[in-house]
Amino acid sequence: MWDFYSDTIFAAIIVCFLTAIYLFARRDEGERSRIFLSVIIFFSVLNYIPRYWDATHGMVPMLVVSVPVLLIALFMITSYIIYPIEVVSPGWLNFKNIVLLYTPVVALYVIWLITLWSGVKYTNYSSLQEMLPYITEFNVWFRFILCLLILCPVFFIFFVPYTKKYCNVDNRWKWIYMIIFSINTIAFLWILWDRSLISSTLYYYISVGCSLLIAYRELSTRFIRNPMSESPFPEMPSKVFEEAPYNSSEVDTPYDELENNNSELFCRLDEYMKKNAAWRDPELTLNNLSSIMNTNRTSLSLAIQKSEYGNYTTYINKLRFDDFVYCVTSNCSGNFQQAFYDAGFRSRATALRNFRQITGMTPTEYFMKMGTED
Repeated sequence: MWDFYSDTIFAAIIVCFLTAIYLFARRDEGERSRIFLSVIIFFSVLNYIPRYWDATHGMVPMLVVSVPVLLIALFMITSYIIYPIEVVSPGWLNFKNIVLLYTPVVALYVIWLITLWSGVKYTNYSSLQEMLPYITEFNVWFRFILCLLILCPVFFIFFVPYTKKYCNVDNRWKWIYMIIFSINTIAFLWILWDRSLISSTLYYYISVGCSLLIAYRELSTRFIRNPMSESPFPEMPSKVFEEAPYNSSEVDTPYDELENNNSELFCRLDEYMKKNAAWRDPELTLNNLSSIMNTNRTSLSLAIQKSEYGNYTTYINKLRFDDFVYCVTSNCSGNFQQAFYDAGFRSRATALRNFRQITGMTPTEYFMKMGTED
């Protein structure tokens, strides 16, 4: 049975490692949710490796009901909800919000250190069953509280504020994710209760199975509403793009056939983008657009390179910049940050960086200058 246990951990390491690599390889341009999910699954690999080492050397697994192990478990579970938060509300997870997300874990760690400094002795127990008769002792009920808190982070995805005017997923996706994640969490709590070798072995099958199911749903079945089909934004007047980068009268100039094709393809692309405000979708990629234009990625990229923009990133950011300026000046958005998200930027930091690259100023300086000139 011990050999089967170690083989199970080894298989879990291989499966999770390959899943993390595949998710990272399948990320889209500008996509963060798959990067987050791949990193989180890779954390599991790092967590399994020392357990495999112990198992292959005949060492008894570390006492899973110690405070450090429970805090690590709470840290991992908190990390796991970074992925659904990014799916539900792309761009909300900036540095400040990530720090706030982990603040409870840090606070509990500080409380534990304070109790150690104050002389509290934490008795070693191999299971929750063994701890239960001593529930009145601080060192015991503190660990039971940590166990209960492990169940809580997943509910946070239902309270994440939307930073865009369309929902990235439906409620069904969130409920299914919560159920899958809760099964994994309950399985972990079960091995805290029953530290038998059979339970520990089954836990790896459940944990890896849940990770694979989450990865499969991300790659194959995640529902994303297309904002172009039912645009929640007011139609932008044509004057916003009065300086069009392409003039149809120039088609007949003496270019070779390839350059004519590039000009025609970019003209179709530009017409589609401005008709559908497609840049407002933060999930939009060059691959998506090449499918819509019935061409391949290389041809579309070359067509954009032959335009005055030079590359896809510059082109899409210029459209988002113009949209942002329109949203602010027409009072379509409540503030700069909301206008950034409405225009399709994934995060405030990315938007500010691109804004400075285009104008050399911050939004506040830019609009103050516009007001002065007016």
